Amino acid sequence: MPGQPDVWPKADAILVAPATFNTINAWAFGITDKWLVGVVAEGIGKRIPVAMVLLASLYASVGVGTNSRSACSS
Repeated sequence: MPGQPDVWPKADAILVAPATFNTINAWAFGITDKWLVGVVAEGIGKRIPVAMVLLASLYASVGVGTNSRSACSS
């Protein structure tokens, strides 16, 4: 609750791994309906460094890291 002392110890950093597109989009739009996204939003407000690692299967499915010629050729 606002104004109440924290019950958690101060974090050095927050790591979210693996992060889904839904988690990243919720974080970007400030939708804190999930506990994890709320923790990340609070961490940002407290100036705690945050790192997110995209879910590996999603990373591969969007073609990141592929040769641009093969991805653009028809």
